Amino acid sequence: MGLAFSSLSIQFSIEASFLSLLLLFTLSLCSGIITAAIGPGGVLLIAGLHVFTPLSPAEVAGTSSGTFFIGSILGASKFAQSGEINYRLSGVLSLASVVGVQFGVGVNRFVSETMFNTILAGILGVAGLVVIYKQYNKLTSAYALSVYSLSGIVVVTLLGLVVGTTGGLTGIGGPALSVPALLILGVPIIQAVSAGIVQSVFMTASTGIRYALTGDIGLILLFTLATPFAVGILIGYRIAHKLDTNILRISLGVFLIIVSGIIALG
Repeated sequence: MGLAFSSLSIQFSIEASFLSLLLLFTLSLCSGIITAAIGPGGVLLIAGLHVFTPLSPAEVAGTSSGTFFIGSILGASKFAQSGEINYRLSGVLSLASVVGVQFGVGVNRFVSETMFNTILAGILGVAGLVVIYKQYNKLTSAYALSVYSLSGIVVVTLLGLVVGTTGGLTGIGGPALSVPALLILGVPIIQAVSAGIVQSVFMTASTGIRYALTGDIGLILLFTLATPFAVGILIGYRIAHKLDTNILRISLGVFLIIVSGIIALG
């Protein structure tokens, strides 16, 4: 089957109001900044596509995946240049995610959007509360993750499968769930963010191809939003290296709770 791209997305990119496109452009920029700084920025753009466009859930997932893929490559290259990527952690997480993506894309059309949003909002909200609670109470992780042990590889594999399934279902990239999960498991935040972005490269590529084959990607809209997202990645990378890690952790927790509320209300 050849690649097919949704005419609905192209039509929207031409006929939508200037204000809607400006809001999406801004959300894409902010998503890139947040993704490179603390992880789960992609949720903002996905929420914007749901609110400001007539796209179906599958078209939102496909278009957002393509947008995130371009920025994720840029972000991964920046973290690789600075030597902050744990390749073993990132590799296991990414490979498991690709497997999960196939399942998530397959069940996209059979899962109630309302039901899934409720579950996802609950997961993100709880993760945000745990991150903040750990930070303010200076709690150590109950489980010290090590990708050099069998148990550690199993944990990372399971995490990748869950995150991949979620990404395939909704278009939300790896950092939204993997970064807070890795942080809770005791992984340093910069290492967790870099692993999430590397994971996002593989996830979004796999997700994007699957949705392209079914005609659920708006090519014009994708490239319109990919540029500000990539610029945001570069800005967020600089922010992550200038702010104290304690501030980054608290910011992540607060942002997860806010996103949880946005998803629940959406």
